[in-house]
Amino acid sequence: AGDMNIELHARDIEMTATVHSLEIGISETPTLSFSADVTASNESVVVTGALASELSIENTAGPSVSGPSTFSGNALVLQQDIPVAIKAQFNLASKTLTANGVVSASLFDDAAFDLSHDTSTSIGHLVVADKIHIQQPLLATLPIQWEQGYDLDVGVLDVSVDLRWQASAQIAAILDLNLADGRGHYEDYRASTISSQLQLTNSDVTNIAPTTIQIGRVDVGFPIHEVTARVSFNQSDLTITEASASLLGGSVTTTSVSYDTTLGNTKFNLFLEDIDLAQILALEGEDITGTGTISGMLPISIHNNQVRVHSGALTAKAPGGTIQISPELTAPTGQVGLDFAVRALEDFRYTTLDSQINYAENGDLILAIKLLGNNPEIENGRAIHYNLNVTENIPTLLKSLRLQDKVIERLERKAKK
Repeated sequence: AGDMNIELHARDIEMTATVHSLEIGISETPTLSFSADVTASNESVVVTGALASELSIENTAGPSVSGPSTFSGNALVLQQDIPVAIKAQFNLASKTLTANGVVSASLFDDAAFDLSHDTSTSIGHLVVADKIHIQQPLLATLPIQWEQGYDLDVGVLDVSVDLRWQASAQIAAILDLNLADGRGHYEDYRASTISSQLQLTNSDVTNIAPTTIQIGRVDVGFPIHEVTARVSFNQSDLTITEASASLLGGSVTTTSVSYDTTLGNTKFNLFLEDIDLAQILALEGEDITGTGTISGMLPISIHNNQVRVHSGALTAKAPGGTIQISPELTAPTGQVGLDFAVRALEDFRYTTLDSQINYAENGDLILAIKLLGNNPEIENGRAIHYNLNVTENIPTLLKSLRLQDKVIERLERKAKK
């Protein structure tokens, strides 16, 4: 006998099957074995492959059909072919279809699933769960054209998909994600020990309920530790609350942030507490050192995704601290005023250190510093008052620090070999 063609239509899904072999066993428990090429499609997905089943037919407490089935093929999603493999145990009895087994597709590798469907009411439920061990950039492996500068590179991702359906109603889908031990990047910035929980629904994919994100370390050129924030998303508005981090020996917190992702606009205040001056000066190299702690506030304005700070203020806490610059930087220049000012900084004991901070969209940080103190070796330690203006391009500084870290890491790896 030749092949048998079958066409089925259910909701928005069309399915065709070409049956190549069909065997019926007549015994105390009749059996039905078949193999077929199957195609199922809707508006966004086309699945094709080979289906094989070995079913037993019983009639003890009513007619039932059960047995193992396998499917191997491909799913065409967003113009990308994804291999799909399914192994399942099916049972159809009293108008109820149940199935459980494993599925492999895209990120899923033998993900467990359970399915139930009432053929009389068309009410059904499917749950798929898997633990995904991420070992390469995650978003770049999905069936989307990912061209953004950020991705999740490593981690353990617990995934649960819950689908429910009924006649003449939209399928309700819930996606739960639980990330642990994640590592990711944004361009050449690195983040590690990332953890978060996230739930998405197809009823409103533009909404993300409030969730906590924790990052153990972010490398921007210097380490930022213990980053935590409460994040939610509604339409195009990203809201961040309870944000905090540890950096440069102190801490940083923010007011609530509401960020319009469409326009790239927001305003919020950044509060710095007990920042270690020694660690700040270390970013500039070994020629200048100091002690003391600094606190203050930076008003952050983001317009069209460009960051600005206008009239931020940082102040050293009492009783002050010290600043020392290398004698190599204090060689006489022949300019009496300049030589005096620089030499006093070889061992300067300050009581007041106030900074007004402005940050331009091009990355230039402009500091207006008022410094009051003395050098015990200069004019019997009389009071000296400095007004300093310092300009530094922060993206350039941080990039050089990141490059320096990479060189050190390579040298350390070579030394260990």
